Amino acid sequence: SGFIASQKLRLEASLDSVKDALKKTDINLQPGSIRDLARIEIALKRIQEGQYGLFFHCVCPIEKEFLESIQETPFCVICNSENLNKLI
Repeated sequence: SGFIASQKLRLEASLDSVKDALKKTDINLQPGSIRDLARIEIALKRIQEGQYGLFFHCVCPIEKEFLESIQETPFCVICNSENLNKLI
């Protein structure tokens, strides 16, 4: 669909940005960038597999608005909130 194609382009651009940032800095100082890189690569793989936009545990659809703000998320809004609460 058009939405998935636009998300793929945004993810690819994000991937390039993170890779460029890692090249310019000491990789040991960028654990967040390494995590972001992994999440983006997983999201792109999920697009290729036709699984993008589905929560990977229960296969519930992830809300389009949530995907627009956090393209690489593997969580729906409810599951994301539950995961954040576990970290607090």
